[in-house]
Amino acid sequence: MNFLILQVVYTQPSYSLLFIVVGVIILLYFSLWRYRKKIQERFGAVEIINKIAPLRNETFFWLRLLCIAQCFFFGTLALMQPVLHLPQEKTAADEGEGKTALLQESYDEVVFMVDVSSSMSAQDGGDHNARLSRAKEIVEAVVEHLGGVNISLYGFAGTAENEVPQTMDYLYFRILLEGLRLNDTHVAGTNFSALIDEMQKKYLKTKVQKKTRCILLTDGEDTTIIDFGAQEKRKAEMLLAERLADFKKAGIIWDVVGLGSGSPSVIPGIVHESNPVYSTMQTEFIKMLAIGAGGHYYFDNSLSLARIVDGLIANTTRIEKGSQEDSKEGEPVAPLVGYPLFAAFLFLALAIIFPERIKDVKSENGGK
Repeated sequence: MNFLILQVVYTQPSYSLLFIVVGVIILLYFSLWRYRKKIQERFGAVEIINKIAPLRNETFFWLRLLCIAQCFFFGTLALMQPVLHLPQEKTAADEGEGKTALLQESYDEVVFMVDVSSSMSAQDGGDHNARLSRAKEIVEAVVEHLGGVNISLYGFAGTAENEVPQTMDYLYFRILLEGLRLNDTHVAGTNFSALIDEMQKKYLKTKVQKKTRCILLTDGEDTTIIDFGAQEKRKAEMLLAERLADFKKAGIIWDVVGLGSGSPSVIPGIVHESNPVYSTMQTEFIKMLAIGAGGHYYFDNSLSLARIVDGLIANTTRIEKGSQEDSKEGEPVAPLVGYPLFAAFLFLALAIIFPERIKDVKSENGGK
């Protein structure tokens, strides 16, 4: 007989430190109970005081403590974002020794980096949409196919900012993605060096090592080098691409989606000396970035939305050969965050409902 092993994985284990709060609450409640006892003894016999002014019921007092402690306990479990892995039952044909299987490599986090500079307002994106609108559409489509993976969102222009910290709350992510606007970083221009610096600080210069896949959506125009001569600009682009080699060595691969077209397109609302300003997707630079980071590149002007999304999804669930025992291909994943969250609210409601005195209960029952 074969048994299925249910494995619960916590995607945010760092929140487990909050369990200390449960112990602190119990200690504080016990100290409060002892303090009340001492105050009561100063005024005389407990029986006489109880006749004059009914004391708080100790049973309800400890039950309330239990409910509050359980509320914090299950609330912490919800913050740790538990996920249930449900392995599929193996058939007799799958149990032969020495067989190889396809091993699906899962990532701990998928990072979306969206260009929000002014040039992303140009109306030459897919289906003649603005580049930023097309970028949101691509990110939205990719997120719809992910499950059980942390995702985060960075917006970048003259600097890079974390718009959505890593989360498995995809609804929350979509709401903030929809609210992403041009120049949300409040620094004009496009500075790829600033983006790389921010990513290095977050994912390379950190003690926490995790499998991360990055998806960059941009038109590839870097305003810090836009006025360089052709050779100087080429050299600067190569240096930026070479900086991504450190990510490749660490196993943090960047896929790059190029937005816009190879022909100049007007940037709405931007003029220079009373003349409109044009923007062009930098095809070669986008290729250099993707190759430098060991990833793939996609161009919105030559591929359909479905082709781009399928390629990005295939990259975030990369398939490799491995042993049959280690294979987890096809394992369904079920987020469990709702269960501890419901329990936390239930115990919170009970803590509020419990009366403090028996007299309160009697008065509610008509004094019987």
